[in-house]
Amino acid sequence: MAATGPTGPIGPTGATGIAGFAQALNVYNPIGPSIAVTVAGVPVPFPSTTINQGFTANGTFDTFTVTNAGTYLITYTIRIVEPQAYQTRVLVNGAEVPASLFDPGTTSGIYDVTFGTELDAGDTLQVQLYAIAQTATLASGNGATLTILRLF
Repeated sequence: MAATGPTGPIGPTGATGIAGFAQALNVYNPIGPSIAVTVAGVPVPFPSTTINQGFTANGTFDTFTVTNAGTYLITYTIRIVEPQAYQTRVLVNGAEVPASLFDPGTTSGIYDVTFGTELDAGDTLQVQLYAIAQTATLASGNGATLTILRLF
């Protein structure tokens, strides 16, 4: 049987940890609008905001500007009422981010992507539907969501 001795003195305080996400954005589109998709691509609007700490949106809520450089985790989901062979992507300053591409290879009604990337202050982001010229109708309630978290 092991004996337990008295508790020792309290040690020094450790280093301060990360206090949570440095910046966060969560936006969504609850109204189920129709979007005239083109082969070249069109941005998806996100007119409703749940969290916005450190981002700015343009007047149509389809382009978001980063205020601080860092490593970011980005997640987007698009739900289409009538499944089609659309593709989706995120553009940073007008250039597609390869890790953000979603090509289902067939018709799909749900497009869901998570990826990490480095962003600079002043970078702009858009989520786009593209690949076929057809009208897409987002699902009502939560047809599209975008979450951007600055990790460090």
